[in-house]
Amino acid sequence: MLRKLWNTDLSDYKFPDFKYVWILMSMYITLEALLTPFPETFFTFFEKWVSQYPSLAYLGQEVCGKPIGSLMVASVLVVYLYWFVSFIEKRAAKTIGTEKLRQIVVPHFLTIVLDLAVTFAFLMVIQYAVGVYIGRPFDIFSFVTLPTEGHVFQDLIDLYNRSFESIPTLIHLPFPVAFLVTIILADLPIYVFHYSIHWSRLLWFTVHRSHHSPEYLHPFGAGPVFAFAFIFLLPSFFFKLAISKLVYIEPILDGLIMLHIVIFVVEKFSHSNPLYHVAFKNKLLYNFFKMFGSGPFHLVHHSAREGEEMVNLANLGFNFWDRVFGTYKEPPSEIPPVGLTNQPKIIMNPLRLYLGGFATIAYELKHNSPRHWFKILFGSVYYTPPVTKEFLIQYYPEKMVARQ
Repeated sequence: MLRKLWNTDLSDYKFPDFKYVWILMSMYITLEALLTPFPETFFTFFEKWVSQYPSLAYLGQEVCGKPIGSLMVASVLVVYLYWFVSFIEKRAAKTIGTEKLRQIVVPHFLTIVLDLAVTFAFLMVIQYAVGVYIGRPFDIFSFVTLPTEGHVFQDLIDLYNRSFESIPTLIHLPFPVAFLVTIILADLPIYVFHYSIHWSRLLWFTVHRSHHSPEYLHPFGAGPVFAFAFIFLLPSFFFKLAISKLVYIEPILDGLIMLHIVIFVVEKFSHSNPLYHVAFKNKLLYNFFKMFGSGPFHLVHHSAREGEEMVNLANLGFNFWDRVFGTYKEPPSEIPPVGLTNQPKIIMNPLRLYLGGFATIAYELKHNSPRHWFKILFGSVYYTPPVTKEFLIQYYPEKMVARQ
């Protein structure tokens, strides 16, 4: 059974019109967001922050009996799960065809589902381990509830509060300047990490390759940005808060929350072939994406041409760090071919997309002498050991050279 699943190639399958699946999903989620507490544990936790930062109070105000926050989320879901998918399917029908689109999107979407399943399983293991350690049943999701006396995370929460109180404000800049400095400085470790997962063969094979493998980008079919992303989400946000405290009187919580909402919106333009031309035709959109390093400025990073795999690795502040380190590239007016370098023929199988890199590394360690192990694990993507085997890529049709 497992062997059959591993060897299945979904590019041979004909998929039904899954547009209606997205529509039904958007209707269900929207209805749930409007009719139920969204969710109660989250808003209980959120109210604590609102009480500390009055500038966030408007998110708790009610319109037609529902908090503005719920209405915002519901609206975003409707737009994303219906308009984007419908628009992209119509455009794809005129280029690669809807059947080809589904053969690309479905396996990569299932890779995201697989990543979520692995994430959930990991959290369950942590929950069990903590329960054994403290000697009583433990619910890991209690982390998002309002802490009470004796809360298992109380020490961690107290440490968090003390940590921000202890961070000095080195220079009190005006809010707009402090916010700009924060997002630029906070983007540096993201740039370094993004560079490393493209340079390191271990990280490339195991956590990032499936994000670059689709030859037609779709907001819900690009594969996870990197596997196990949940490990870095909270630390990354807290790091931004800490940076903001260095240049402002308090952590810029409200500004950073709104920034992440905006990033969530514009990120869909970064992974969509049809929306590339939409951005170029609209000067306002084009300059907006230029400021965020998104849209066509990020999509060119997905180019399949040799030499373009290491460009536009940063995001915020007009690709600030790309300009500093010489990896910036202005997007061409015509969308480049996207996918893995030189667009190899790959096996459209979510298991291979997600685990194929792990299989390659394991095979290399098993079939090469120990003197090659260091380079196998810590070498660059340009290193190939004497004995290797690909579990995702079948062959390369031709080379695609970067345009100057």
